[in-house]
Amino acid sequence: NKFTAKEKVTLRRIASHNAGLTVHGFPGYASTDSLPTVPEVLDGKKPRVNTAPVRVDTFPGAIWRYSGGGTTIMQLVLMDVTGKPFPALLKELVLDPAGMMSSTYEQPIPGARIPETSGAHKADGTLIPGRWHVYPEMAAAGLWTTPTDLLKWAMEIAADRAGRSNKLLSKAMATQMLTVQKSPTGLGPFLEGSGRGFRFGHGGSDEGFHADLLYFPETGQGAAVMVNGDGGPPLMAEVMQAIGAEYGWPEYAPKEIVPIAMDSTAFDKFVGTYKAAKPFPIEVRITREGTSFFVEVPGSVGRTEIVATGPTGFAMINGGGPFEFNVGKDGRATDVLAGGGSLKVPRVR
Repeated sequence: NKFTAKEKVTLRRIASHNAGLTVHGFPGYASTDSLPTVPEVLDGKKPRVNTAPVRVDTFPGAIWRYSGGGTTIMQLVLMDVTGKPFPALLKELVLDPAGMMSSTYEQPIPGARIPETSGAHKADGTLIPGRWHVYPEMAAAGLWTTPTDLLKWAMEIAADRAGRSNKLLSKAMATQMLTVQKSPTGLGPFLEGSGRGFRFGHGGSDEGFHADLLYFPETGQGAAVMVNGDGGPPLMAEVMQAIGAEYGWPEYAPKEIVPIAMDSTAFDKFVGTYKAAKPFPIEVRITREGTSFFVEVPGSVGRTEIVATGPTGFAMINGGGPFEFNVGKDGRATDVLAGGGSLKVPRVR
């Protein structure tokens, strides 16, 4: 289209989330649903598909924007080029060489492997109907795995980068994978820190399942944490922080939150709903109950208590990132700044 006339969508840009592609992630399908094909998913074919079409809506290379839609394009490319089903191809290229014997991309998971699985739960602790959702978007959302297997992958990538192995990638390609292409990602993983504190990893969220992986290739330290409930992410953050503190992860000291007192009625100027469509759809809900304050980001952060750290600044008590409000002349908040101030979400009510 007009956005790709000069700058092109490339595998490098897709892998580093700056190809200009849409659709952040996928909610999956009930286990009783008839699953759409990958091309149908990419075209957003209604009524079989429950997500929007994956399209280029800005110039490739212009901005970083997470796109599970782009990852799904890569899935189709791999299948087209090799002529192999995606689960078989990834078993051959990644899972088996890395020793990830408890992992598979099969969707739905074969009946013989169901005893290996956990059921997915909503935030209130109730089981997802059918135990879990099914994801034809296998590359973006369909990996069944364990914390141990995730660490096997991370350790192998680090060994490839150091030249100690080449089971998954050459030293040169592993180095590129763990080099920033468009901040904050390399070719897939998220990257942070420098020197001994350099680390790579990735989080993941499906309906009722959440995971986080972090690895320090210079020190050989890391952890993977997984939960099978939408109420689990705050616990994940606490566990990861506790591991980092116990084992002295470099540049990973827990951050102390110093709350300040705020009159509950003064907080009312922040209460409301905030929404943005770009760089990806997001909704933030701010509420007050008595003298307690809460934030909720549907599909991402469950309802979490927050404390004031300044006149317009707040932090989640579970260790989530800080955020700030802009306030208009009438004293009411006009938008909320998230992601370290990089994302402005306007107030809609």
